[in-house]
Amino acid sequence: MKSLAILIATFSLTGCVTTPQFEQDITGQWQCSADATFELANLRYSDRVHYYNNGFYEKDSVVKVTNLNTDITYDINVTSSGKWIKRNTSLLEVINNLETTFSDNTPEEFQEIFTNTLSPTVTQKWKLSAVNENNISMTTESGDQLFCQKG
Repeated sequence: MKSLAILIATFSLTGCVTTPQFEQDITGQWQCSADATFELANLRYSDRVHYYNNGFYEKDSVVKVTNLNTDITYDINVTSSGKWIKRNTSLLEVINNLETTFSDNTPEEFQEIFTNTLSPTVTQKWKLSAVNENNISMTTESGDQLFCQKG
């Protein structure tokens, strides 16, 4: 009987270790950022997002694209809102509204490419990792990563 209890305890502990839980409350305001370099451009992304208790969110994002050949920077502003759901380490954002504006110096062909890439109704899935009490890392399925700070 004692060996059965030890076996059950071992399986219970093993189960807890292999199924990580993300207990951090993500409701509230967050500031997120990421940098990336591509063949012809540097991208600097930043956003302010508010995850409300009722499952809705609002996000204001700025993407700064710097052309490496000309050193000219274009600003893209994206405002979105929708619903969010968090389960363990996954965060799902369902975008209901999406608006994009471009700086005056952004070439039209670039605006068309960017606008055609974004869909007004889209779902974004994130994998969450806690860095500490006020910081998280959010990673897309394609591997893009944001670092976010609460407040």
